[in-house]
Amino acid sequence: MLKGFKTTTLDAMADIALLKRFDSKFVVPSSWIPTILSGLESECQLLETCGNLHTLYNNIYFDDPANVCLEDHLRGKGHRFKVRLRRYSSTSLVFLEVKERLHNGRTVKHRLQRSGDSLDSDLSAAEQAFIAKILPHMHPLTPSLISSFDRITLANFTRGERITIDRELKFEDTAGRASSLEGLSIIELKQPRKSRNTPLHDLLRSHPDRRGMLGRTMGVSKYAMARLRCNPTLQTRTYGATLRHLERALICAHSDAPAHLDAHA
Repeated sequence: MLKGFKTTTLDAMADIALLKRFDSKFVVPSSWIPTILSGLESECQLLETCGNLHTLYNNIYFDDPANVCLEDHLRGKGHRFKVRLRRYSSTSLVFLEVKERLHNGRTVKHRLQRSGDSLDSDLSAAEQAFIAKILPHMHPLTPSLISSFDRITLANFTRGERITIDRELKFEDTAGRASSLEGLSIIELKQPRKSRNTPLHDLLRSHPDRRGMLGRTMGVSKYAMARLRCNPTLQTRTYGATLRHLERALICAHSDAPAHLDAHA
């Protein structure tokens, strides 16, 4: 399903890195992905990295003893943060990333590359100083969640946009409680300016199985959602409706035939 795309490189995508951007997220059954990809072939190029057309992302998220990052998300706070280590399997690069959501809905990502490819070692003094410069109010951070997913990245150079499609999402908290979104994918549209007049929006609006929140813009944080699914004793606060939408989406996804994505088909 990916062979019809023209491919591009990380260097070519430098102009649309969009470390400052507006994000729109959509939850869809993975069975929709082949149709969506087919509809985007003429609009987008596919990121190829070291011969790979999709990439495994491994992540370790951090929070403080009061779970401030999680609580800010659950309370719907306008200005909030996520802190993670992320390893990109296609390049073996590891970055410390602080993802900041501003009051106007804009997202800013701060990154610091690690000198090695290890994801498991403790935060270094330089990494702690990097976090403290951005988040001076935060107490010492410790790991709170491990996650992984497979990502397809598309670039629309004409519109200056990127689209990511995350599949096979798996999570585990520090108590060893695991969860997943089997059968669901999360699509994220990253834009320099917010717009709903896009090829992706058109494809999702016209999908014959669109119902409920499937294929509609959904304010979902993978981190917050994973923490709540791994530990049902946590208070959902304003996130209760989002969790219910996800549960309905999972039911819909399991009623569909699983999608098959073969890069060489």
